[in-house]
Amino acid sequence: MTLVLGLAGGAVAAVATPAPAQAGTLVCGNRYFLRAASTNTYISVDPGTGLVYADITWKGWWQQFRVCRETSWDKRHFVLKSEAASAGFGADSFLRPVANDFAVFPHTLENYDIFMWDGGNPYWGLVHASTGRYLSVSSPLSVYPGPANLGWGQALYRES
Repeated sequence: MTLVLGLAGGAVAAVATPAPAQAGTLVCGNRYFLRAASTNTYISVDPGTGLVYADITWKGWWQQFRVCRETSWDKRHFVLKSEAASAGFGADSFLRPVANDFAVFPHTLENYDIFMWDGGNPYWGLVHASTGRYLSVSSPLSVYPGPANLGWGQALYRES
């Protein structure tokens, strides 16, 4: 499957999304806390529902995400795993867009779960690879699939 994504500077590039992997075949690496620049709050997972929001001002287990990828994937592609949600739900749990929100819950991985980073130093954008839309924060309780360009509402700090 090939997508067309709008990248910084107005350039357009075709990006092939990788085939889905199963959680057991993933290699997980860096752990990040994602802080929304627009609200100065951390992206977090609700322990009961798995919905993602951004109203926490401190770093904890429910605010930490781990970058995981299949070894055959391009280095740009990854899924984000919440180890806190995985422990809470009793199975590997990954970030994905759900309707007009983002959620973390156990599910079979699909192409729809794959993300890429855009920008950098100091702000990053988290791009959903299948749609080209950025994870966006407009208020502490509103984390949603936003536009296909990197703006202030899409700017994230990646903190270790």
